[in-house]
Amino acid sequence: MHSARSNSSLNTAATGGLEPDLTLLLDLPVRCGLERAGERNRSAGMVIAEGRFDSESLDFHERVRRGYRALADEEPERFAIIDASQPPEDVVLQCRSAIEAYLRKRGRGLD
Repeated sequence: MHSARSNSSLNTAATGGLEPDLTLLLDLPVRCGLERAGERNRSAGMVIAEGRFDSESLDFHERVRRGYRALADEEPERFAIIDASQPPEDVVLQCRSAIEAYLRKRGRGLD
């Protein structure tokens, strides 16, 4: 597993050093996320997995989640962690609040 430091190095290399001013991390327990993906597939009439990530182990998904959380811990001023286990309407409100807070810090607001 890569450390948070090597994750940052990989991100820098992959993006050419570009970083967003604000990142909304929609955080969700892995099992819940996989269940939602399965429900979405079934409701769309899909009988196959969405792609290669669906076939990965639970441990793989847990490592990915931990990696994103580590990035958020390294740069809390840039990341807003959103509890995506809530109903969609609440997730949208959390996102909007995070964006508004970011804009207020920069002397701007939503119009």
